[in-house]
Amino acid sequence: MGLTYEETVTYAQFMVVVQVDVVYKSEQEWGGKKLVRSLLVSGDNDCFRLSCFPTQVIKDVLAFEIDRISPLAKLTSGDKTSIVLGLVACLVKQRKTWSKKRWIPRKVRVEKTVMVPPVDMEVMLEEVKDKKLHKTIDINIVKMVGFPLGKSDDLLRKTIRDAIREVGQTQFPDSYVESWVRLVKRPNYYSRLILEKDCHKCVKVLGPDMDMFDTCCICQEGFFLGGYATITSCSHVFHSSCITYWINKSTKCPLCRVQLEVYTLMI
Repeated sequence: MGLTYEETVTYAQFMVVVQVDVVYKSEQEWGGKKLVRSLLVSGDNDCFRLSCFPTQVIKDVLAFEIDRISPLAKLTSGDKTSIVLGLVACLVKQRKTWSKKRWIPRKVRVEKTVMVPPVDMEVMLEEVKDKKLHKTIDINIVKMVGFPLGKSDDLLRKTIRDAIREVGQTQFPDSYVESWVRLVKRPNYYSRLILEKDCHKCVKVLGPDMDMFDTCCICQEGFFLGGYATITSCSHVFHSSCITYWINKSTKCPLCRVQLEVYTLMI
């Protein structure tokens, strides 16, 4: 490998986050010129841990983990080797800065280019356009419907149709309108509670936090490096997802029972 690592710090542990961005490209001749179109699709981040061992072991572990990331399945062996060697070289080069730390976060971004036929690119671009349009329609309907309590079905239908027309759509099935009427009439349509950001703090769990945070009393699980924790106004720490679920059942702290500051989010 051309890399040496004589010293092994057995208590150190790396938290590696791999973000894979897939760029779809198509090329075609148009009016005597080459037309190139591209579409960027960002996938989910893949996370894994590995202990600090000699370089060869780190290389083998990274190679194994990267093979398990599905968006990288079609990369050539040379590309995968390049990713592994690049990350190992980075870790070894910076070992003086982390050799006395217990947790070392590292993020890797990989851009994968996939060539597709022009007709497939046309379909993909239309799908992206449709998704954006539907999201705009959904947001507009929620904004115009407001609080549906006390409103008749006919009024809700008219409001929903007006919201759809406002974004330039004139053709839409009645079934789509009816599905929205049923949705907004649900008892919990606008009853989701959110913690007030000014009173509570959401933090990303970093290395030093691993020794300070105990288990989350709601799920009885520990905190994962790179995850998110919420510190309430009463100084208790929970998984952000757990406390979000909890306050929609009770707005009191599950540990000390103090009243938590929340607000209602219409969804």
